[in-house]
Amino acid sequence: MAIDSTPWFVGGGAQHSPEVARLLAYAATSGTEGVVEPASLAVKAQSTPNSTVSVRPGAALILNRYAGGGQQTYVLRNSSSTSITIPATGSGGGRTDAIIARVLDPQYEGAAPSDPTAFQYARIERIGSVPYGLEDISELNLGYPAILLAKITLYANEGTIQQSMIKDMRKVAMPRRQTELRTHAMVSAESAVLSNKTAYPDQGQTWPVSTETAWGEIQIPAWATRMKIVMTWSGITVPPGDARGQLWVQVGATSNPSNVKTQAVSYNGTNSPNTNRQTAIVADERYIPAALRGTSQKFYPRGNAVEAPAAAYWRLDGGSNLVLQIEFMESAD
Repeated sequence: MAIDSTPWFVGGGAQHSPEVARLLAYAATSGTEGVVEPASLAVKAQSTPNSTVSVRPGAALILNRYAGGGQQTYVLRNSSSTSITIPATGSGGGRTDAIIARVLDPQYEGAAPSDPTAFQYARIERIGSVPYGLEDISELNLGYPAILLAKITLYANEGTIQQSMIKDMRKVAMPRRQTELRTHAMVSAESAVLSNKTAYPDQGQTWPVSTETAWGEIQIPAWATRMKIVMTWSGITVPPGDARGQLWVQVGATSNPSNVKTQAVSYNGTNSPNTNRQTAIVADERYIPAALRGTSQKFYPRGNAVEAPAAAYWRLDGGSNLVLQIEFMESAD
């Protein structure tokens, strides 16, 4: 095929092709597709459930899947919520429908519209009776540009769409990532004994308290919807005796109703006759509530000693250090 005569962008009245413009979008987004932001084009039941669903405002990147449309991306925008009707099922059985965002480009399909300025080139549509196990738009062999937003599964004799019937299938096209690393090397003058016997998740103690000052607050990006947290306590002094308890990380103060806690990791002392040193790690992935996004919060290393004699309490001292790593992630929400 001959080279396109006009590159992007030449002035002086040159005519620019839509293919090169779509190539620009493709190159700028590394050929990815999906919704642009976590909330874009989310499919939700109506506040008062009825026979329709609401597709929220937002934007999407959609690869050109027409024949000859390689290395091209369409950019679709839904400026306000759009309602899609879902037909009721009968007594004969249930059904799964797909909600998609698609492009209808007359360059590749059909005749040119009589009024190009009024034609609906971007559409949100329902495809009825798709496989229940549908996972990717490619499984439908549509032959035109589209992305899968949601699946809606109805049982027999159903016509009112509840949120529980909707499975979100969106993916963020270019998800952002941000990693924060905090360390704290304890000094010889420091000592922190893990002695609190109150229960996870709402009690326990910050261990050690000195991390509150050493680490301060960490900014949670406004775009982040999930976070991976890895907390390491190394050089823990473990005296003789049987000490048992739990360790976890809490994001946000206890007084904050939106605070988040990782899953607790259980520990059990060796009951060795000698004092030794151990390392403990907590690792978890958690959803970030909307109330925490775009705010600065403290990340508290927490723990308890549910069953332990005082002589067997674990402690941190000048031979201990701590490492906190958080990866903030952007995903459909």
